[in-house]
Amino acid sequence: MSKRTSETEGTVAPLSRDIVLQVLSNRRRYALHHLRRCEGSVEIGELVTQIATWENDVTSKQRKRVYNTLQ
Repeated sequence: MSKRTSETEGTVAPLSRDIVLQVLSNRRRYALHHLRRCEGSVEIGELVTQIATWENDVTSKQRKRVYNTLQ
């Protein structure tokens, strides 16, 4: 389970499984949706660009975040 640090207290609190899955769920849904629409294989760059577009932010920084999440 992931942990987060409270900046004011310096303590580490675990993230709940529900929070982690909620953050990841939309990108996974986007990925599955795009893969179902395409025939054959899809390059990771194409998948990243499409998801970033659906998230309304097609900057290279956002594409990198999507890429890291999916990888």
